[in-house]
Amino acid sequence: ASVLMFLDSPLYGLGLGTFMDHLDIYLSQYVHHRSGFMVLGAQYAHNGYLQILAEAGGMGLASFLAMLATVLGGGLKELGKKFDPLLFGLLGGAASYCVHAFFDNGLYSLRLAMLFWFLLGLIGVLGRPVLNPSDGSATG
Repeated sequence: ASVLMFLDSPLYGLGLGTFMDHLDIYLSQYVHHRSGFMVLGAQYAHNGYLQILAEAGGMGLASFLAMLATVLGGGLKELGKKFDPLLFGLLGGAASYCVHAFFDNGLYSLRLAMLFWFLLGLIGVLGRPVLNPSDGSATG
């Protein structure tokens, strides 16, 4: 159903938070007629990336992935310069969350989403070079 939603509006999606509103329509068009079973009570795609794709389209998913790549890439780059156990743990937690998003939709749980964005914020702060206050140059 998520892929069908994306195909109907590939660039911008069907709108944030509208997955549940459209789910029955897409399930009745595809799943019920072809597989013979009905999904009752489904509220999420159970794949965070597919749900972002359905709701925000290709542009939304590309923006989300670009932000993830920027923050996590900066953290990995800084970790390569100097090992920081805190940054290592934060990167591991964020990476685990990203893998878990293939099987569930934690970004739509307020508690889990706040933890994820907090992790990314800490990685963003720890993963950038510290500026030298005297001349503004970056220090390792």
